[in-house]
Amino acid sequence: MTTARPLSILLVDDHRDGADTLDMLLRLRGYETRVVYTPSAALAAAVEKMPDVLISDIGMPQLDGCELAQRIARLTGATPLMIAVTGYSQFRERCRLAGFDHFFLKPADPAEIVAALEAHAEKLESPEAERPQARSAEFASAH
Repeated sequence: MTTARPLSILLVDDHRDGADTLDMLLRLRGYETRVVYTPSAALAAAVEKMPDVLISDIGMPQLDGCELAQRIARLTGATPLMIAVTGYSQFRERCRLAGFDHFFLKPADPAEIVAALEAHAEKLESPEAERPQARSAEFASAH
């Protein structure tokens, strides 16, 4: 990781084993992660401290990841980098419309997620970097 200050990441997935594994891998790379297993816990965590990055499963009970992302984006003017990680390829367009910056199909390659995080960290560190208020038209995806 190249940042002076580690990115703070909120990771939400109702599949505990997958969430815990990705959490462990990101922590080993030096990121500050907070893992939660429900969308309501993710909303509470974002209210407490808005993360630099949201990594979210999409197909969750009660509130899906797209609605979660939209609610988090409405909390403040600064929207975190948003990464969708899902087992459903048919959600790609829906995720783009919900404001996700990246879309990965499970099982996602952790190296690709880390590459997206490092690119975001570099943008934040550049002197002319300004946190975007609105989502860019670009929607990166893998697989």
